[in-house]
Amino acid sequence: MMDRLRESKWVYILCSIALALLFWMYVRVTVDPTDTQTIRNVRVVQTGTGVLTSQGLTVAGISDETVDLQVEAPSSVITNLLRYRGDIYVNLDVSRCVEGENRVAVGQPVWPTNFSTEGLVLRERDPSTITVTVEELYTSTFDVEFQLEGQVADGYQMGLPAIEPATVTVSGSVEEVSQVARVVAVLTNENLSERYA
Repeated sequence: MMDRLRESKWVYILCSIALALLFWMYVRVTVDPTDTQTIRNVRVVQTGTGVLTSQGLTVAGISDETVDLQVEAPSSVITNLLRYRGDIYVNLDVSRCVEGENRVAVGQPVWPTNFSTEGLVLRERDPSTITVTVEELYTSTFDVEFQLEGQVADGYQMGLPAIEPATVTVSGSVEEVSQVARVVAVLTNENLSERYA
């Protein structure tokens, strides 16, 4: 009977699988242990602003532009996560906001592309909600002025500037738009000797 077991290939396959699992568990526990880390100042990206614009509204302000994320993951995953921390952001869906102050839940983090999130668990977002202030969308149109800060090359002469587009529309909250006094197109090149568009 023992000779038959030794000759069976299934015994070797099962032993190999068992040893591989034991080795994998050993490596996970000793070489790549699970750790907890707080990733600070993760960008908040607003989504759904087009819905507000179609309703004649705009985001006038948000209480927090960054959040802190507490994650739990194997050390190797956390190391990679910290290496690409600039690519991490959270979405803030403002599409359901109404005029006034709104409390909006912070969305799920968007991890870097081509990044393995195996074993990664999000433990906490701080803050978990953000106050979004929504106001009526205000629009104002301005003529574009031209200003030359460069020099025309010797033997050349500056003609009458043609600006396209001649006007621009600025949209936002009343406070933001009221801060715009004029719109200026500035040309700063030196020794100008050809047309610039």
